[in-house]
Amino acid sequence: MRAERSEWFTNRNPFHPELDELLKIGVCFPLRERDEHNRLVVVIRTGAHNPRKHTQNNVFKVCKMLIDLAIRADESISIFGVSAVLDMTGVTLGHALQLKPTLIKRTVACWETYPCRARRLEFVNAPAHVNVVLNIFRSFMSAKLKERVFVTKGLPKNNENLPANLGGHGPSYQELAVYWRKTAQESAEWFAQNEQYKMTLAAP
Repeated sequence: MRAERSEWFTNRNPFHPELDELLKIGVCFPLRERDEHNRLVVVIRTGAHNPRKHTQNNVFKVCKMLIDLAIRADESISIFGVSAVLDMTGVTLGHALQLKPTLIKRTVACWETYPCRARRLEFVNAPAHVNVVLNIFRSFMSAKLKERVFVTKGLPKNNENLPANLGGHGPSYQELAVYWRKTAQESAEWFAQNEQYKMTLAAP
């Protein structure tokens, strides 16, 4: 996956202007509290970035950078997997147009083959037209992954440990964005070394 999707796994410099801006916005962040199945909970704010300024590939790159940092801190995540909460607040047509079928197919493939598998995908604050895009996602999903997709028009039901923005008692989006931006920047050397190591392994 990493070799095939170089657009997500190379040039992962948290000080790069666009990546830094996405970190500052807080497009994605792992939570500190696990869910009841000990899965890593990752909140993805699908409508937080500006589709006129930010590429979807860089949004995905930032998400994978932070998930990799979470796995680095706790390798058990690879065993228990990830529960993703996709907050669709602010999603516009511009965001939807970024999701070309080829990109959607690659995204689904990543969900199904990444070292920490997606065990639950919950779309919350979903607009009425969400199924138009979700149906494209579903067309590329395995039967097992389709069963793990849930859509809620409002806030998630089990939200106690979620951010305050989602009705929970956890840190706010802004607090999480500040924390993960700082953590990513402090890990800049690790990202560079990690990338070089993988490039060396891939060399003939």
